[in-house]
Amino acid sequence: MNKMMKFNFFLMYISMILLLMMNNFMMKWIIYEFSMILMISMLNIMKNSTKMISILYYSISSLSSIMFMFFLIINNYLNLFSNINLKFLMNFFMLILFLKMSMFPFHNWMIFCYEKSSWQQIFFLSTIMKFIPIVFFCNFLNFWLNLIILLILNSIFMSIYININFSFKKLFACSTSFNNVLMIFIYMINMKQFILFIIMYSIILYFIMNLLFKMNSSKLYIIFNYKFMNYMFKLWILIYSMLPLMLSFMLKWNFLYEMIKFNKFILYLYLLYLLSSLLLMWKYLIILKKFMYMNNNYIYLKINKKMNLFVFLFMNLFIFLFIMFNFMNN
Repeated sequence: MNKMMKFNFFLMYISMILLLMMNNFMMKWIIYEFSMILMISMLNIMKNSTKMISILYYSISSLSSIMFMFFLIINNYLNLFSNINLKFLMNFFMLILFLKMSMFPFHNWMIFCYEKSSWQQIFFLSTIMKFIPIVFFCNFLNFWLNLIILLILNSIFMSIYININFSFKKLFACSTSFNNVLMIFIYMINMKQFILFIIMYSIILYFIMNLLFKMNSSKLYIIFNYKFMNYMFKLWILIYSMLPLMLSFMLKWNFLYEMIKFNKFILYLYLLYLLSSLLLMWKYLIILKKFMYMNNNYIYLKINKKMNLFVFLFMNLFIFLFIMFNFMNN
């Protein structure tokens, strides 16, 4: 990562912090648009970057910004205190959010971007380029049934899609879109937990993308030739999948707990979300199964001392996060 990229990355995180702190709408909008310019410049200055990615991202960002601005201008001449107009405004915000976040039914453009991107670009597309739009648009959304239904539909579709069309890059594209639902809900429930989630999510993705970037591969069989990376990749995939007993599972567990407390009358929607989450986890387990059987040179039942120590440290971190979550809920 060169100095220009580091500087842009720093500015983008500063922009997100300002978005979290400010209450003025116009200032938030200016910061949001400024961060979009930084994102596009980062996509261009990366090594081996594909210009098509930045052009497509710029087009989608411009379209969403124009739609947002046009609607506000038109809505200024309407009765803003009318319930009908307010509902229409909420629907329009949802449309822009789903377009910008590449969520169903606007998922194809981001999946295409992921397939043409490098692992370094995918990391930025999956982290800061997702966090900033969520922070901006979620300030104008409220919990209501239509939003919850559409978010759950996105989860169901992505979990099914990745089991039909698979590649490593598609896996992360669909997983990121799937996790957008979790991020949106967490942000609207508790901002502290959202900050904790994006930090943990960024760290997990960084290690995964760093391993894939070093191997410069999107194929499973190449990873098998690197014994240490093989172990590390399996471990990080388990954490990223948010399986039970993994520290990342605490985030999902706490989210479901908060959602059930928030509204007990739509439990069937939460059940659908859990089923879609299980379907996505199943795909991760299939990947790990391939790791177990495609390389006969390794004895997977024997775990070395370093791995035991690594697991022990993660379990302690898991307990620490559990205590932290309970403290934050009180």
